[in-house]
Amino acid sequence: QQMRDSIRFDKKAGQYEVAIPWKYGRERTAEIFKDVKFYEYAKKRTTKLSEKLREDVATLDQAFQQMEDSVKIGHAKILNDHSAPAGAPVCYLAHHFVRHEDKPGKLRITQDAAGKVHGHALNKYLLSGPDLLNKLVGILLRFRRHRVVLSADIKDFFYQVRMPPEDSTACRYLWWTTKEMVEEQIMEACVHLMGLRSS
Repeated sequence: QQMRDSIRFDKKAGQYEVAIPWKYGRERTAEIFKDVKFYEYAKKRTTKLSEKLREDVATLDQAFQQMEDSVKIGHAKILNDHSAPAGAPVCYLAHHFVRHEDKPGKLRITQDAAGKVHGHALNKYLLSGPDLLNKLVGILLRFRRHRVVLSADIKDFFYQVRMPPEDSTACRYLWWTTKEMVEEQIMEACVHLMGLRSS
């Protein structure tokens, strides 16, 4: 219901915008998050990540390219103003890298919404909603009904749906200004992330 009530089409971006479905409501979650040290947790994980990246230049280059593309495409933005709208939950997420066996050499940076800070994690406060995916058995049986079967893939599937500004504050993360990884900057997702329970 929360998602249904919040859906709107953003003509400028050419994408739909949908609110995050909060388990306890946005304002209540914002109150809880005020006392959780998400920033310190994300900073500690980001420091550990920098140590790994210094040892693997190929991964470092891929990671920075992906982050640059993310900003260029509009999936994320660099924050100069770190304030948040009234009643907006603020959370900082750590990163981890995902590699797919079928796509050798390809790296995907995902934000860890399940990372716990003294028992609190962003995913703990999100609703998952019903499973609307088609069952695999049904797909396989329908494959046998006709001579020709078409298959399609939506590029960056999760990133095609935007978040309103009062929700995107819950999807902040740290990244570096340069590959030397000396100075950090705060970034904020503008779209629903792959690691979110609600996605």
